[in-house]
Amino acid sequence: MMEMGGRARKAAQVLATLSGAQRQKALASMPEKLLAAKESLMAANSRDVAAARQSGQPEPMVKRLLITEKIFHYMLDRLREVAELPDPLGRVLEGHTRPNGLRVEKISVPLGVVGIIYEARPNVTTDAAAVCLKSGNAVILRGGSESLQSNLVLADAMSASLQENGVPAAALQIVRSTGHEAVEAMLQMDQYIDVLIPRGGKGLIEAVARGTRIPVIKHYEGICHLYLAADAPESMAVK
Repeated sequence: MMEMGGRARKAAQVLATLSGAQRQKALASMPEKLLAAKESLMAANSRDVAAARQSGQPEPMVKRLLITEKIFHYMLDRLREVAELPDPLGRVLEGHTRPNGLRVEKISVPLGVVGIIYEARPNVTTDAAAVCLKSGNAVILRGGSESLQSNLVLADAMSASLQENGVPAAALQIVRSTGHEAVEAMLQMDQYIDVLIPRGGKGLIEAVARGTRIPVIKHYEGICHLYLAADAPESMAVK
């Protein structure tokens, strides 16, 4: 894990020097790589789903693992959409001129290395990697053990796109161990990881926040509101 962190740190330094056009080119070629790997991806996903059912995972969890044709094309579309977004780096967010004429500006720059810990959905692998790379950040992904085989195919395909376009492959790395000790090690990598983002249930997010000195971006519980029309039957809405 520490070697992975060191590689990510070096890759982040290179990423910070690349132009938006270079990052965009690498992202724009990822859908083609995923299409080329589709057969391997679907086979890996079938193994993940079969293993989840065999281990007694509840059906809602199994459904979250499944990569259907619709979800596969969603992943391709999301990669294309992120690639076409405006470059978020180098933007002047605010600024002012001091009385002595000195110009002071706040400019958007990469965070460095982002660690993302998430649960079952394989499409998070492509979404999270794309957003991090678009913003000039190296990323270390630790997906759920249930979707490991699918995630490995996705990460390898995206890494190949990076290499072919002059971006260090280590800018996108995935933890290949299913053991919890890998997560524990990741939480202690404050010399390499600049921010952690847990994506999942409240228990996961609280465990990550408690177990690390690395800054954590956490969402905890969603905020949902239900509005009823004045003449709506309340009992039916509650059910």
